[in-house]
Amino acid sequence: MVTHPNFLNVHSAGKLKCPTKAVIIGRFPPTQNAQTLEAMRLSLSYLSQCEEFHTITGLPASDAQMKFSVKSRAKFAMAQQNIIKSISSAPRTTLFCDMFTRPTLASKIRYHRFLEYIRLMRLFWTILIQSNDLSVVHSNTKNHFLKLILKIAEWKRKRPIHSLKTTGAAQRLIKRANHPILAPFELSTAIEKLHAHSIENLPKAPPVVPSSLSIYGLSNSPTGLGQNARMSAQCFQKLGLAPCMIDVEAMKWQQNLASPNALTHPVHLHHLNADRVKPMDQTAYNIGFLLWEFQALPKEHVTGISAMDEIWTPSKFVTDIYRKQTDNPVITMKKGIEPLAQIKSRANPKKFTLLNAFDFHSSVERKNPLASAHGFQVAFPQKSHPDCQLILKTTPTEPKHWGDPNDQIGKLREMSSLDPRIILIESFCSTSQFHQMIADASAVISTHRAEGFGYIPAYALLYNRPVITTGYGGVTDFCTPATATLLPTQLIPTASNHTILETKGASWADVSPDAVAEKMLWVYENQDAAAVKAQKGQLLMKTEYSMSAQADRYRKRLIDLGFWQQKHLQKPFT
Repeated sequence: MVTHPNFLNVHSAGKLKCPTKAVIIGRFPPTQNAQTLEAMRLSLSYLSQCEEFHTITGLPASDAQMKFSVKSRAKFAMAQQNIIKSISSAPRTTLFCDMFTRPTLASKIRYHRFLEYIRLMRLFWTILIQSNDLSVVHSNTKNHFLKLILKIAEWKRKRPIHSLKTTGAAQRLIKRANHPILAPFELSTAIEKLHAHSIENLPKAPPVVPSSLSIYGLSNSPTGLGQNARMSAQCFQKLGLAPCMIDVEAMKWQQNLASPNALTHPVHLHHLNADRVKPMDQTAYNIGFLLWEFQALPKEHVTGISAMDEIWTPSKFVTDIYRKQTDNPVITMKKGIEPLAQIKSRANPKKFTLLNAFDFHSSVERKNPLASAHGFQVAFPQKSHPDCQLILKTTPTEPKHWGDPNDQIGKLREMSSLDPRIILIESFCSTSQFHQMIADASAVISTHRAEGFGYIPAYALLYNRPVITTGYGGVTDFCTPATATLLPTQLIPTASNHTILETKGASWADVSPDAVAEKMLWVYENQDAAAVKAQKGQLLMKTEYSMSAQADRYRKRLIDLGFWQQKHLQKPFT
């Protein structure tokens, strides 16, 4: 992701003089020039002046923020879909168009950069044509191309586009929000006046102090690493600590938040793999919340591990890995997860549906979905079990990817074409759609060969779904014989080209199709007994793996380190 643009969907609160929803599209890194940043910040303020509540980009777990990329056709299609959905439902759109007229492209190959630029222009045109009430904010420098494209778009849409220069943009947006029949007007001192007006009318807030807590990670990523960073941010907020979130993938912005509480010593929490840890402030206490799936570590991890004062892990399995590498404290911190309130199980009692879900870029060979497909066909022959189906959910795939050296995806496509009960889904979906898919399954299966934690089995138990899983790795902390159906395993050496980094001495657990079939058949024939296991698993997830439990573990560790101020010795907020 290069430009890291964000949508800010602004939801209403109270009586409004302007529409109940607006969309702001722009690039929000701190590398913008001061004037542009001021206009962006104050353009957010105009919504507040109209008594609207807005969610600022960068806050973790914000439904209002989205980012898009046009580096590939799949990402472009997703970006276009999200843009159309956002702007079509919003009566007002504000576009900071420098992200299109002066783009930063990700691709290094000239031809790919050209394609990326073409896709970006198509998105630009989509916004210009399909937005309802559109205001375009641009820098003060002359741009004849922009002037021409706006004229063509205005003629095409048969509605005016309000073109605003950066200087004074926020004030004009406020004026238009309250008096939409007025045309944009010139006011050279608008920004200064709005700034003074905003400060004068700010509500009185309790005193705040810097939190002294920074979280480094992939805070906007849908991956497990990104989910971990957002999890920690939410947990610390329960404790009254608002961390500074730093996205190391972008390194273009950071969001400093006011915090009612503070630590007695600066703490940097790194939600990254050890090989991606950047040079750090040695005056702070550096904690690595590290993940890994193999009992051996690659040499690229050694430097990052040695730079940590302490390591937190999600499971005992990962704890054992890092204790072999460092003499510093290594603590099993577990994880915290929460169900989505709107998710209710709609499992069809007449259809036995098994779900295997995985991220294509997390190594298909490690996730090993082919074992699930082979086991399914052994357990449920097509003629005798037409009521059974296997859903294989993954993200968009790529040919000849390092993580799929044996072309498991190609083999799954072939099996799916021959057996309609095997459904292969190769696309993105929203978080709520994915959680609903888990809740609707009769059982969830993971035939992974190695796993540091196992989000999919964890969420399956949280939604009271029976789980069949490889009895190896981090999942065994919560997937036990009492809570899940475990697959027997055999440790085998890991081929050198099957790991993202060369790892000498690495091994992982293999499962046989016959064993998979046996456990699938047991769950199918003993659904009441499988449901009892799932209920025990759900209770475990709601107690030991809740966000409140995770926040309490963080609090206790900060107390042990002496970083938690005495006046804050309290239970985390629920």
